[in-house]
Amino acid sequence: MTDAKKYVECAIGAHLRIHQTWDEGPPIDVEVHSTISEFTNWRDEAEQAKTDKTGSSKSEGQGADLQLPPSADLQPLPCEILMPRKVTISAGVAAGMLKTKVDPVYPAEALKNHASGTVVLQVAISTKGRVEALRVINGPASLQQAALDAVQQWTYRPYLLNNIPVEVETTINVVFAPSR
Repeated sequence: MTDAKKYVECAIGAHLRIHQTWDEGPPIDVEVHSTISEFTNWRDEAEQAKTDKTGSSKSEGQGADLQLPPSADLQPLPCEILMPRKVTISAGVAAGMLKTKVDPVYPAEALKNHASGTVVLQVAISTKGRVEALRVINGPASLQQAALDAVQQWTYRPYLLNNIPVEVETTINVVFAPSR
């Protein structure tokens, strides 16, 4: 019955995009067992009623209104099917997951021209914590390539949703301020 509990928690987490443990009411194995028993009884009663009305069972070729598989054939879906493949996280959450940060090299021409500012990047991080895709959203043109080159080398701890690594999208602000 633990698999059923994980399935329900996973389904709830996939819809709410947060992880919360279901701990209200009676233990989940009692609830699930009760639900399965009720479903099985309902299915059996409906099948028996259909057989009583027609004088034959649906296996004898009569079309049945109730097309349900036997309860033994019902398989819970793995949590990965219910989980989103990619989630969006805040820049602050992403910063907390950062393992390796490579500082950008200030472009000589930008430094000579006293260019400064913030380059905002859209980043996709893989389930292994690697930067997979980068796109400039905003920032001084003379600083953009330096920001892209640096962030491409960053690594992150994998983001876990219900203890399963998922791809994430976030924004990163790379600040360029010449030292005096």
